Amino acid sequence: MGSREIEVRMIEIMDEIVILTKEYVLLKDRTFKYDKKISQEKIHEEYLRENDYQKYKNSYDIISLYITSFLKERGIPTKSQIIYEHLVNEKRISLSYTNLQSNYLKRIHDDNNVNVERAYRGYYQYRRKSK
Repeated sequence: MGSREIEVRMIEIMDEIVILTKEYVLLKDRTFKYDKKISQEKIHEEYLRENDYQKYKNSYDIISLYITSFLKERGIPTKSQIIYEHLVNEKRISLSYTNLQSNYLKRIHDDNNVNVERAYRGYYQYRRKSK
């Protein structure tokens, strides 16, 4: 092999190194994106699991206090849909509308310790109950 052939071979090797380096960088980026996607999916799954858990963790006492104070502030009979939106959007409580209507509002209405009464169908208001 002459010096010219060695130079040509060295240039070919350098070109291969450049190509391999580019390929390495592309594969590394792809792996990073894949790992990032997997970690985001794990975080999302954990969030959903925690959010599911929150649905079953609601306390009647806390929700009844939120509803009582909200109705006291409003001072007028309030639709149960508005109460639900207040709890979900402002108080960040995770519960369904049917659960609120069927369970919580019914229990609050029957509870003598909570100052909420049913004004008429679907509407509730704050009212001091006599003991």
